[in-house]
Amino acid sequence: MNLIGKVAQTAATLWILDVWFLRFNKDTGYRGGNATNMKEEFADYGISERSMCAVGATKVTLASMMLAGHLARSGSRAPRYSDVPGGRTPW
Repeated sequence: MNLIGKVAQTAATLWILDVWFLRFNKDTGYRGGNATNMKEEFADYGISERSMCAVGATKVTLASMMLAGHLARSGSRAPRYSDVPGGRTPW
């Protein structure tokens, strides 16, 4: 992947983590309705607290996985069928 793509994905990851960990209970100009924190914002949209937790957990997990993918060695990948000598899988 090119450098611009990695920078953009890393920035998106850090932004997601920032919103869900550092700005969760803070008032920002981006909150919907009259909300002053994340719980109030989800409530303003009629979404339950349980759903908010599920959305947050999903976003944080996927963002962390994306960041971990960038930190992993770029040469590490699962072997392809064509990588195995003779073109046969070992199992």
